[in-house]
Amino acid sequence: MRLDIDQPRSLTEPERRVLDALLAPDFDGVEDLRAQALVVEVIGGYDCGCPTIYFVVPPNARPSDAVATGRRAPVEARVMNGSMELGDVILLFVDDGLSSLEYVWVGDAVPTQWPVPEQLAVVLTGSPAQGRQGRPPA
Repeated sequence: MRLDIDQPRSLTEPERRVLDALLAPDFDGVEDLRAQALVVEVIGGYDCGCPTIYFVVPPNARPSDAVATGRRAPVEARVMNGSMELGDVILLFVDDGLSSLEYVWVGDAVPTQWPVPEQLAVVLTGSPAQGRQGRPPA
């Protein structure tokens, strides 16, 4: 279940590194999303203990038409252990701007922190995914 925090906060360094890694490849609208990433604030997380975070973008930040509202950005980061994929994926969602950075994992052990960029294989996924399949419920 989503947990909101009382005061919006800046991204932590690990959060910033993962978001920057996801926004490094070029895709339609990424420039707008990169501009939003400079001013985005964290407004919540998820109560399972995973590092998933929810964002708020200031109203004056440039809107992005990169991805329609309620969609997944056309990029993901696969969590690696050396050359082996662990099955965990980091997804970026957009709702009238950056809305969440979500850690989706396999197995019983809940990840509690973001992986370092060297553990990420960032790939473009083509057209934005429909809906919010694979996300924890808000």
